[in-house]
Amino acid sequence: MVPRRGVQARIILSAAPLRIGRRRPNLETAQRLTNASWDVRIIGGKAALHEKLIVIDDTAAFSGSHNLSFSSATTNYDTSVLLEGAEAAEQAARLFWQRWRVAQPPAAHRWEIRSPVALPFEP
Repeated sequence: MVPRRGVQARIILSAAPLRIGRRRPNLETAQRLTNASWDVRIIGGKAALHEKLIVIDDTAAFSGSHNLSFSSATTNYDTSVLLEGAEAAEQAARLFWQRWRVAQPPAAHRWEIRSPVALPFEP
């Protein structure tokens, strides 16, 4: 679905069993983003999907270790880089689509039970 502003946004979240008390932040985020017209998928396995990868208009790629959160931006030591140019964006997009093909739409009843998947990096 394309939102009113004409921007199509997709995100892959980790299905890792992250809980804070009774809260499940990734599931809550998936629900909020879906409500905001994002196309959301989750990826499971024993390891959490920790990479942050943003492709912007097929002209730049933003990648790093930080979470996209207030605390990560203000109190954590993380590193991210912006790579400009169509070639960097194309390589990042290929990596994103590899993950997208094996990810699934979020569903509470299967959020934490997906089996591990092999995700080779092919630049």
